[in-house]
Amino acid sequence: MNEFLRDPYFELSPPKSTGRDRFGISWLTRSHPDPWSQLSGPDQMSTLLDLTIESIAIALERFVFPEGPIVRVITAGGGALNGELMGRLQARLKGIPVTGSDEFGVPVMAREAMAFAALGDALIRGRPGNVPAATGARKPVLLGTLAW
Repeated sequence: MNEFLRDPYFELSPPKSTGRDRFGISWLTRSHPDPWSQLSGPDQMSTLLDLTIESIAIALERFVFPEGPIVRVITAGGGALNGELMGRLQARLKGIPVTGSDEFGVPVMAREAMAFAALGDALIRGRPGNVPAATGARKPVLLGTLAW
């Protein structure tokens, strides 16, 4: 786990995003061939789940906790439906409740669709669809295009 967490990505400040392009199977086998190949399939999956949880916890500790106490963590997307991930994250955050966004009227699987609807509405109204402080963009801009 410590070797995985040495990846420079985990030191980057938000906003940031990643996926298989950076942390795919080639990253695992190229960067960590010996210990990784020694693990069983279930142990590999459990390790990757722990890496996900640890990276979330580290990001919260580094970038959110300094702003003040956290009352709860609200999750959305497919991961919010993964009971093992949510349970381990809850345990790692030591007493901070972890809840799905459905409890606040936003279905966990509707977040992305709702975001694109809001972006489309902003475009039609001629309003910028980005928040530079959140995205790292240089200025507010209209996002997308209207194609008839």
